[in-house]
Amino acid sequence: NQTGEHAWATNAGTAMTLNTTGNLAFPTGKGIDFSAVTGGTGTATANVLNDYEEGTFTPTISSGVTGITFSTQIGTYTKVGRLVSFIIHITTTAATRNGSGLVFAGLPFVVGNFASGVIAFNNGGFIATAAGNKPNMYVSGTGIEFYNSDGSTFLGTTIAANAFDVRFSATYYV
Repeated sequence: NQTGEHAWATNAGTAMTLNTTGNLAFPTGKGIDFSAVTGGTGTATANVLNDYEEGTFTPTISSGVTGITFSTQIGTYTKVGRLVSFIIHITTTAATRNGSGLVFAGLPFVVGNFASGVIAFNNGGFIATAAGNKPNMYVSGTGIEFYNSDGSTFLGTTIAANAFDVRFSATYYV
């Protein structure tokens, strides 16, 4: 018992602590080992849960529109091990659409593997109702590239209006 905390130690030092707020804390690089639960497959390192994080980031648009005025730029994420899930909400009050591929930027972690997600939009000027060719996304680096369902690049000129509102989520590996 150290100042109201309960610490478990081994010959190598503190193994874990139950702190005064009721959280079980592990030293850096240590965590809960699930290798017994998974039948001992894989490496011991791969079966240790030692990385959980929640946070926010500020998404931007790096291609497809210029002269952007934002009224909303919200990005939230949860990272569990190598898996990152995020939600983005962007609302513009003005922008100049151009013929470049639409790319949103500013993800909190660099993608390690190909990842895609599902886009949901409230038709607040993002896609013309007659467009029929709904966008898909590809997460690359720290950005999100948009493509049409036929595989062609979703261009800034495909956006229905200079002011738009879009919300979407995706999951990727780091």
